[in-house]
Amino acid sequence: MSALSDALDELSSDVNIVDFYADWCQPCKTLAPLLDDAFAEHGSRLNLIKVDADENLDVCKEYGVQSLPTVLVVQRTDSGSYVEINRFTGSKPSAFLDAFIQDAVQAAGVANGAVT
Repeated sequence: MSALSDALDELSSDVNIVDFYADWCQPCKTLAPLLDDAFAEHGSRLNLIKVDADENLDVCKEYGVQSLPTVLVVQRTDSGSYVEINRFTGSKPSAFLDAFIQDAVQAAGVANGAVT
């Protein structure tokens, strides 16, 4: 199991957003506040996990991260492992991020048995 899987296991949500970034990455710096704002507005049923790609190369390899920023939505399966259900790379506008997070929230509602 990876450090990311261990961190995800500590969280209550079955669906989580994972942001792979690096301090030197300008698109990451552009995306971060937009993602944080969209998450604050729409992500109450999710967790946002930020992974420093430079410090977690094994996790990047495990999830096939080849460019930054990369943002994943991962869902816990019945067996306790995690599967990717959505992804994007690069900096995106606020409207895209809002829709991306709303889709993840809907997936979280379905995963947790909620009616959405």
